[in-house]
Formats: sequence, structure tokens, C-alpha cells
Amino acid sequence: MLASSLSSVLLPEPLRPTMPKNSPRWTSKEIPSSALSSRKSGFAKGLTTRSFSESTRWVGIRNVFSRSRASIASGASLGAGAVPSMTVASSPYRPGGYLPWAWFEVAAAPLAVRLRRVSAARSVAVVIPSWNSIRLLPRCLDSLAGQEPDLEVLVVDNGSTDGSLAYLRKRGVPHVSLPHNTGFAYAVDLGAARVAAATVLALNVDTALEPGAVAALLSALEADDSLGGVQPRLLQLEGEPLDPSTARLYSAGQALTRDGRAFELGTGGAQRPELLRRREIFGVCGAACLLRRELFDDLGGYDERYFAFYEDVDLNVRARAAGWRFEFVPEAVVWHVGNASWTAEAARPSAWNARLTARNRLATQIKFVPASRLPLIAAVEAGSLLRAARRRRFRATLRGKLAALRRLPELLGERRRLRREGGLGRVRRWLGAGVSSP
Repeated sequence: MLASSLSSVLLPEPLRPTMPKNSPRWTSKEIPSSALSSRKSGFAKGLTTRSFSESTRWVGIRNVFSRSRASIASGASLGAGAVPSMTVASSPYRPGGYLPWAWFEVAAAPLAVRLRRVSAARSVAVVIPSWNSIRLLPRCLDSLAGQEPDLEVLVVDNGSTDGSLAYLRKRGVPHVSLPHNTGFAYAVDLGAARVAAATVLALNVDTALEPGAVAALLSALEADDSLGGVQPRLLQLEGEPLDPSTARLYSAGQALTRDGRAFELGTGGAQRPELLRRREIFGVCGAACLLRRELFDDLGGYDERYFAFYEDVDLNVRARAAGWRFEFVPEAVVWHVGNASWTAEAARPSAWNARLTARNRLATQIKFVPASRLPLIAAVEAGSLLRAARRRRFRATLRGKLAALRRLPELLGERRRLRREGGLGRVRRWLGAGVSSP
């Protein structure tokens, strides 16, 4: 536990940040070398560790630290209300390369929402990726304050410039600050690697939980050891007042079409009785889902190359292939706006969405859909290009599909691995299943 404050890893002068004029004077002591991980992230080829938690616990910090001077500040008072924080310079690995030199700020103060101390027995970590979401954070964090059981909250900020960091510091919310938008998948993986709880609630910042939601999810997950994750009833957040009995559905679980495209069950429609029953589902929506840490350890977390969109579908596919199951828990209710930060902050949200969805959907299909469905996939892809042209998103959609095809050898290798391990059949049985379990 850090009694005062933490300082930056000392780097050559050109790489060091400029300190504010009123910053306290620092005295330093060396960080034990055992605290610095020399392993690659668990997502690298040539994996050197089987544990996602171990391999990414220190934000993927690599041997580069052995060439840098590391220090922790001590003895300096931060003043009333200040949030002690740690800033780390690192070059963490992710598939496709390393992030550029980045400064990571990690808050280390009690939560202003007054969550109770995390227990080792029954605990939940809540990981919230955030990008310029100052208008969304208060509602999301407030909805966590009354939840049971114990919560370990961590916000992963993706390079916000709208005052989000100042808000988190003022409120005393533990957070990791990244230098730029690294995507939803990377943010969740980073957060999951830094928390200690046995289960991880991946939560979009544009959500709000109804009382008792976390307890209902955890009870369902603990009742069946074969479950890798559970999903709440996701309702469309469309204004005030919020009435769970009349709201439209956002998702009652993920399902697959015959050609392997994923969709959210019931999205945009009324809460029909056949949708609102406890049942097994193909997979969970990444907007709000409670996952076992063992699942992250088994699979290496979300595939960070996806950046955003379809990363949850890919995780569901790999989890199913590995033998995990998922369940829909309608008693747990979570409100969701949907793409709120993305729509507000992306320069061209529709084009960005089109490119990433086209790329990630095709990449996922290549991994598991039977070859006999190739004509159907081709027809659907041709139709998507025509629709994109009518909506003036043809170039972005085509770029996405071509990007997936450039990864074809790698994706086919993943497909062969899943076949060797006997897992493709577990996924394919859900093609076209809809609401019913196959």
C-alpha cells in the first residue's frame, strides 16, 4: 500500500514530462526488480506464460525497464482531497506491435462512491473503458454505489481530453490513464490484468445498473461451474423516467445467423416473455457481462487487434470452442445507451464503425464457419457492399473486408487450431439457433 504518492519511471530527459510549477519535491527509492515483468503479454506468439493475470499484471511492462531508472516518490504531501497516482512509462506488447511510449496514470485512493473493501471470497471487479465520457461517468459510477457484493472498480481512460481525468481524481475513482484511444478490447484486457477479484464485470461507460444487478449475475455464475460468463437484461436507455417494465430491449443475449453473423436478441423490440426467461445463450454482449477470471486466463482476454466491435463475438466463439457456456440472467437489469462515446467523439463515426465491423465480422467468420456456408457468406458480403454504397460508406466497408482478407493465413491457422482441439462443433451448433438452445 502506498502511503504517500508515486512518481514516474525516470527516463532520459527528452522523454520526461514537464512537471507543473506547484508540483511537490520528490525523493526516490528504487523499485524492486521483481516488480518489473520481463514477459511478453499473453497475447503474443511464442507465449511464455499460461496466466493472463501474471503476464499482463504490470501493464505488459517489458525488459525496457532494465534500461531505465525506476523510482517511487515518498514523503511528499499531496494535500487534502488529492488522489495519489502512479505514472509509468512503458511500451506494452499487443498483437501487431508495441504501443508507443506512453504514460499510464493509476489512481490509488479510496473510492468516493464508498464501496466496501474487496473480499477474497466473493468479489467482483468492474472494469469500465472510457473515452471522453465526462457526461456519462457520473450515472455509471453512481449506479455501482449500492451494489452487492464487494466491488473493485477500475476505469481505464483511453486518452480523454474532456476533463474525465480531473473528474475521476476529484471523486477518488481508481483509474488507468492511457495516452490515446487504444480501443475497447485493449482497455478491458488491461483493466482485467490489474484487478484482483475472481470475476470481472466488463461494463460500458454508457450504462447504468439497477439495484441488485451485480448480485444476481454473481449468484448465477457461482451456481454453475461450466459457465464462463453471464449477461444481464440490457435495456435501451432512451430518456427519463427509467421504467424497466416498459423499456425496449437492447440485448437478451447474443445469437448467430446461419452464416455466422452475430446479433443481439430482441434488440430494439418489446420485452417478449420468451426472451425474458433464464436460459443458455450463444454468448454475452460486451456492453455488460460478468466473466470468470479463468476464462481470461484460458483465452488471453479479448483479441486486442479488433480494437472495437465484434471483439465480444470473437471471445464468445473462442470460449465456446474451449468448452465454456454462457447464460442470460433477466433478473439483473442494466440500462445501455449504445455507442454514446463513439458517436459523440469519433471524427467520422459511421465510417469508422463500418470499417471495423466489416473487418472484424469477416475475420471472426473465417475462424469457425463451415466451408459449406461460403456461398451464403459471399452473397451476404456482396449485399453489405451494396448497402454501404447507398449509405456512402462503400470505401470504409471495402477497406475493412480487405483488411480481414490480408490476415487470411493467420485466421486459417486459428481455424485449424480450433479444429484440432475439437472445438468447432461446439460453436457451429449455435448457427441459426436464435432464442432456442441447439
